Amino acid sequence: MTKPENKEIDDARQQARDKHMAGDTLAAVALLTHAMQLEPSNIDVAMDMTQIFIDLNEFEQAKGLFNQLPDESKDSAMGKSLMGQLTFLELATKTQGKAELQQLLLAEPNNCDAHFDLATCLIAERSYTEAVDHLFKVIDIDPDYKETAAREMIINVAKMLAPNNPELSSKIHRKLSSATWM
Repeated sequence: MTKPENKEIDDARQQARDKHMAGDTLAAVALLTHAMQLEPSNIDVAMDMTQIFIDLNEFEQAKGLFNQLPDESKDSAMGKSLMGQLTFLELATKTQGKAELQQLLLAEPNNCDAHFDLATCLIAERSYTEAVDHLFKVIDIDPDYKETAAREMIINVAKMLAPNNPELSSKIHRKLSSATWM
């Protein structure tokens, strides 16, 4: 059996991405599974599949597949983005949960812990703009909250977004740079 052309794999990856973005995730998984069968060592296909598992909230499958990637792939821009997403998904499970935190903030609008934890939950579900707004609220209330943890999280979110959403990443960087408390 001859090795498949990279074009065939690239086409399958693009079709899978298009299908997934259009809401046909089952077709995307089938395309990526086929691509993995054609070239089991293709790291890009494994990263695409990891992203789909993340999108499906299949945390354990995403984490398991990600952990199988070589270290140099984990250090790539896409690898760092996946690691960031996995990290925030895990961190979100350690909070009170989005609904409870929202209720808490209705009663205590200046609760930095609640804003910070809610931002974590929002990042995990990819509501980045809303999450960053909560982090800026933390900084407005207490610029040195947990030794500038909110500022650090904003920077990490911008870095995590850079490979897949450079426009939003730049917007976050600009907002952070223009903040008056810097």
